[in-house]
Amino acid sequence: MSTTALATVSAAGPRLLDQLREKASKRFGRPEPGERFAHWACRYVLFHGKRHPRELGPPSVQQFLEHLARREKDPLGSMEQARDALAFLYREVLYLPLPEIALPDPPRLLDRLRHAMRVRHYSSRTEDRYVEWATRFIRFHGLRHPNSMGGPEIEMFLTDLAVHGHVSASTQNQAFHAPRRARDRSENDSGAARP
Repeated sequence: MSTTALATVSAAGPRLLDQLREKASKRFGRPEPGERFAHWACRYVLFHGKRHPRELGPPSVQQFLEHLARREKDPLGSMEQARDALAFLYREVLYLPLPEIALPDPPRLLDRLRHAMRVRHYSSRTEDRYVEWATRFIRFHGLRHPNSMGGPEIEMFLTDLAVHGHVSASTQNQAFHAPRRARDRSENDSGAARP
């Protein structure tokens, strides 16, 4: 975000971003969260045509998060950060109620798999391993989408791991669960997978 854009948004609302930074700094005891919150608040205001957040509400927040889900390179991380920043802005700076905002499903299969695992409170290491196995499974089958595959394809993949990859039974078990989770997350998808 450019300094000019931040200044423009600050001029649109009387030092709203400064107030946000100050409140966050007091709350967290360091400047980093305030800068991150100001970044997302600025993007939110610019996305809505420089309208003041008081004029906007939960539907506008949801619309912004859906925009991030479609446009960001890391949609899940961006949506989580933006939601936290906007919740802080509305509750702590503007003193306006903001109901719990659910994150929209990211459009890409593996991002949706990560989202499902975070909702279930899997560790980040487990999340990374499952995404790796799902990616290997999809690539093994020539980038076919998991919703077009089933038990025979999983069996082929596991057999190949055992014969050519020389992996242990516990590794095969982990590899077995990842494609199933990816397929479960993709039941409404169609087309080629994008690992």
